[in-house]
Formats: sequence, C-alpha cells, structure tokens
Amino acid sequence: MDSPLGFVMHLAPRTRGKLGEHLVAKIASELGVVNAPSRSPDYDVAITRPSGLTKVEVKFSTEDPPRFQQVRDPRRQGTMVLAGLRAGRL
Repeated sequence: MDSPLGFVMHLAPRTRGKLGEHLVAKIASELGVVNAPSRSPDYDVAITRPSGLTKVEVKFSTEDPPRFQQVRDPRRQGTMVLAGLRAGRL
C-alpha cells in the first residue's frame, strides 16, 4: 500500500486500538486539553475539563466500511470517539 498509514493495516487488533487511543490523546494535547491514559479497564483516555473528568472510550477500525466492535454502554464512559482508517485515508 502506498499510504504512509498502510502499516496500520498489518498491526494486531490491540495494537491498532492503542494507536487510536494515542491519536485521540495527541489531538487533545494539540488542542490544549489535559489528558492522561486511563487507569481503569472501563475507558481508554481521561480528559480533564473545567467541569471535571471526562472518561473517553476510543474505538478504531481499519475495515471498509468501518465496523466498531465491543462497544460498551456509552453512559459508563461519558464520551465515545469512533475513528476509521481506510486504505489511504483517515
């Protein structure tokens, strides 16, 4: 694949998930939003806002069309981010 992101398609599922978590954290940091990895299996990223802590579950799919699996009740996380990477584009 000619895409600079083509390597992602060959990563193990858990590694792809970690990449999605890192992507969300990086975007949040670049926007000036304080965030940290979760210390709980119930969510992936913790974002600190003036109103308090927001628990974020990140789902990352490389399927075309994107398919998100093992989606828990979003009320447990507070916020869910779904990101899809297709051959050559995010």
